[in-house]
Amino acid sequence: MNITDLTEGDRCLVDTVSCPADLQERLFSLHIRSGEQIKLLKRSFFRKTFLVLAGGSKIALGKEVAACISVKKI
Repeated sequence: MNITDLTEGDRCLVDTVSCPADLQERLFSLHIRSGEQIKLLKRSFFRKTFLVLAGGSKIALGKEVAACISVKKI
């Protein structure tokens, strides 16, 4: 399961982040890494953008980035 499969309001734990190293470092600095809790706040109508809450910050992710973040629901 990844972020694109969640519904608004779902809380989950990040399982793995499988994307290029430079993007993985950026996500790591935004508190999107294995074991961190995130919450899906909102998604756009056609599921192209996802707004998540991670580490106390709201972060907008594109569909391609959200798809490479595996999560487990809490």
